[in-house]
Amino acid sequence: MSFSPSVLAVNPVNPQASERVPEVAVNYLGPLITNTTQPGERKSDGVIPAHPGGGALQVAQDRWMIFFATLNHQGSDCNRSILYQLRQDSPDGALLSEGVVDTGIENWDPLDRGDRFVKSCGMPIAFGVPQGATLEGQDQGQSQGQGQVMPHANVFVVKWYRWAHLRQDGCLYNPAHHAQQWPEGPSIKNQTMRVEWMQFRLNEARDDIERLTEPTVLRQRGYESGDSFCELGPGMQMNHAMKSPVPEDASCRTWVSVDTFTPYLPAHYAHGSVAAVRFAFNEKRGLYEWVDVGRTIAIPDRLVGEASVNRVQNRYLIALRCFEYDNRGSDTCWFSTEDLFGDWGTPTFTPSSPVPRIAFVCGDGVMRLFSNSRKKNRAIDDRSILSCWDVDPQALQLSKQRTMLDAGTMVWPFNDPFVDMAKLCPPIGRRQLLLFRVIDRAHTQANVELSPSANSAAFSLAGIHAAELLYDKPVASQWTFANQNADA
Repeated sequence: MSFSPSVLAVNPVNPQASERVPEVAVNYLGPLITNTTQPGERKSDGVIPAHPGGGALQVAQDRWMIFFATLNHQGSDCNRSILYQLRQDSPDGALLSEGVVDTGIENWDPLDRGDRFVKSCGMPIAFGVPQGATLEGQDQGQSQGQGQVMPHANVFVVKWYRWAHLRQDGCLYNPAHHAQQWPEGPSIKNQTMRVEWMQFRLNEARDDIERLTEPTVLRQRGYESGDSFCELGPGMQMNHAMKSPVPEDASCRTWVSVDTFTPYLPAHYAHGSVAAVRFAFNEKRGLYEWVDVGRTIAIPDRLVGEASVNRVQNRYLIALRCFEYDNRGSDTCWFSTEDLFGDWGTPTFTPSSPVPRIAFVCGDGVMRLFSNSRKKNRAIDDRSILSCWDVDPQALQLSKQRTMLDAGTMVWPFNDPFVDMAKLCPPIGRRQLLLFRVIDRAHTQANVELSPSANSAAFSLAGIHAAELLYDKPVASQWTFANQNADA
């Protein structure tokens, strides 16, 4: 299939270079990751590789990483562990290594009360400067050091959310969805919904990663202990963005995002208010630190979260998943601001299906929103059609809805297919990979125990699938390397 965008492409580095966008072809490639080799995380263990995190992370000129969450089919939104794959040349290149970042824990006692919860880890996203990447002439007019490898190259962050589930009667109960079965669940969610992180680098052999820190709860600098994990104070739960942080400038010393910060509430809300966060590289420690958090942004009578932030020219464009308090209505909430830590102005709302959504500036310079479009006479949260829309960066309005993949046209063994959680990888040459989850609704919304056979067709096909966007000419890479023809 192919489509022609209706808006002008905006080059975020050189706004004067905007031009009419050529046609883009989209090809479904099929399954990419449908099983793992890690004990406890395999299909034979009843676990599915499901959520492709923030897409792919380039860790060297010819090395790419995919972080993903595995899914336990016995509960609702019951992600299990955070895994990674290191691949050669491209996100779908030859597999070099696979490993576990952090694993779901049985008999988890996060509050030191003697509880026996199940720790659930989900939605990994990562950022950092690839090994051998150099600072070229985009550092706000500063020429000193250009062409030299950045001092923070080959140091990366991966982070994810974690919370508690309750195993009871053969089912894993979600604290946000099963308050009737687990009356204490909303309170437990308030106290356990946090973001964790780990820092790492590509090892000397360039065939795996080397940990620089162990997984731990993400805390702002100066709040390393105590009830408050950041300057917003105690009594706050935290989730993070749907999209990886973006560098504030071409030096890539600081990275920013918008995360979810929700005060403890008696109800089971997973969304609430959001705030900007900033990470800075500490050259003395050789690690990144969470250094700043902005003021919380709330929408009256609505809940917001799961942000994606893009830079277009000199502005940050923020897309938020947005609900009414009764969960009957759903929009995408948009902000445009020059200062993530200042005034965001007035929000703009576009009608959306009440499912995850994420916005990316694609390789052709056009910002697009990826989400699901509802098929008539199906559930309000139908996820069988993966679609995208062009986003006007000035008006923040959607146009030209296009189908990326319609499960109804595939010969798949699913009863109620989910094609969702789409994440766009950085472009390589003319192609740009789109990773997404393909499962059955029963694999993530079980209310009773399921026992799908590891040999069943639906369970075998479930996992992370891929499509590619093909441009008519090569797209410039975000990174320039010290030696384009040799290993860094």
